[in-house]
Amino acid sequence: MKIPKNNKNTNKILEKFKEEKLLQEIVIGKILGDGYINKSGYLNFCHSIKQKEYIEHCYDLFKDYTRSGIKLFKNKRKDKIHDILSFDTKAIFKDLMVIFYKYDEINKKRIKIIPLNIKDLITPASLAYWIMDDGYFNKPHIQICTHSFTYDEVNLLKDVLESKFLLKCKIQKEKIRDTGLFWYILEIRKESLNLLWELVGEYILPTMKYKFGK
Repeated sequence: MKIPKNNKNTNKILEKFKEEKLLQEIVIGKILGDGYINKSGYLNFCHSIKQKEYIEHCYDLFKDYTRSGIKLFKNKRKDKIHDILSFDTKAIFKDLMVIFYKYDEINKKRIKIIPLNIKDLITPASLAYWIMDDGYFNKPHIQICTHSFTYDEVNLLKDVLESKFLLKCKIQKEKIRDTGLFWYILEIRKESLNLLWELVGEYILPTMKYKFGK
C-alpha cells in the first residue's frame, strides 16, 4: 500500500507533530486500541459518553492537530442507543495507516493488523493508552481486548510485552458464540501487575484506574 501524498499545509503540521515524542507514543497505543485511521490518514478518537473525561483528555493532548471539536452522536448497537463522543485529527498519519492496515480481499475491506516491528514502536506510554482503551481488570489479571487480531498477531504482542517490558503474559482462547471459530485475548498475569503499574502508572487518568483494579 502506497502512502498518499500530503498537501503543503498538512506537511507543515506533520513536521510540527514529529517533535511531539509523547504524542507519537500515545498514538501507537490508540491505534492498538480503539483508534481508527481512515483512508485519508485521519486518526479517529471515539468513546462512550461514559468515558467523557478520557476523550476530553485525549482531545486536550491533540487539540493542535484536530480537524474540529468533540462531537456527540448516537450509535445503535444490539437494539440499544448509545451516546458516543468523537473527534478526528488532521490527515497526518498516512505512514502509520500503511503499516497498521491491509486490504482484506476476502471480505473486501481494510483491516487493522499488527506490524512486525511493533516492538520498536510500543513504549510504556503506548501501553498505558492501549490499556485505557481496550484493557479491563478481570480479577486477578488484566486482559486486553485483542479479539480482532489473529493468533499470530496476539502472540507477537505477547512476546513483545514479555521481552521488552518483562511482563508475564498469557493468551486466553475463547469460542465465538454460535460459530466454530475462536478469538484470542491477551492477558497480563497477576504477578506482573505491580511491574505494569510502575511502567504505566504516571500516564493513567484517575477515572481509568479501575482498569487496573485500583
